[in-house]
Amino acid sequence: MNVHLTQEFEQLVQNRVDSGRYNSAGEVVRDALRLLADRDQLIDRRKQDLRKKIAQGLDSLQRG
Repeated sequence: MNVHLTQEFEQLVQNRVDSGRYNSAGEVVRDALRLLADRDQLIDRRKQDLRKKIAQGLDSLQRG
């Protein structure tokens, strides 16, 4: 897979590698993708919780 990054993102990735925290650009990208997946799961959980609270509120209103 080839990915084209803007100059800014290339520099960001290179800075992470240069810092010594990552051994390669691939590690930086994999870590970023894991964080993206974690964020998506968190958003999904928050949506589910919100839908549940809305349903509870509507149920409460209907019961008076």
